[in-house]
Amino acid sequence: MVTAVDQEASAKAIEWIKNLTRQVVEAIEKHSKGKGPILSTDPRLTASTLEGQIVRISDILAYVNHDLDDAIRAGVLALSDIPKPILNIFGKTHAQRIETMILDVILETQAQDMQKIWMSPEKLEALIALRTFMFENVYETELVQGELKKAKQIIEKLYEFYTKNPDHLLSEMTLSEFTESIERHALDFISGMTDRFAIQTYQRLHIPRSWHTV
Repeated sequence: MVTAVDQEASAKAIEWIKNLTRQVVEAIEKHSKGKGPILSTDPRLTASTLEGQIVRISDILAYVNHDLDDAIRAGVLALSDIPKPILNIFGKTHAQRIETMILDVILETQAQDMQKIWMSPEKLEALIALRTFMFENVYETELVQGELKKAKQIIEKLYEFYTKNPDHLLSEMTLSEFTESIERHALDFISGMTDRFAIQTYQRLHIPRSWHTV
């Protein structure tokens, strides 16, 4: 179901895209972080500029590593769950994995005479295996999907509250008046929240406080 938040965000995104160059728009269109090829020689899947290509691979390296660390800290995974061939190639720590991946991208891209951003076959295969492992054991599990639904509900409730209580929104944004639509300000304010702050704000606005008597 498309919500008011989705509709407002889509409308603003379309307006924003009108002011971008063709190369930037193309890089955005080909930046998908789904299950498609991480690197490809197909021009339909790959940005034509090195800038667009490096942003895509950098984002993939970052989110796979950070999500892996987050899953371990949250108890969703243990280090021992990660297939040993992946650990043997990239290392057991966040720093080792990032360093190995980035160095490989640099060296292999130089080997391609800087004509395209690339990785060595061994590291690319291991990265694909790691991403597949994350989808199967983190992203698509019932536990994580359930948490995503909760997060979506929090965002929708915050948006509904702020659009219905503009004075409250003005106060929290420390503004004297709105310079754009209330909906736009609500979206901007919510999008700037950290996960922890969004949860704390939701609790403050929607969950009764526990009062203690002496």
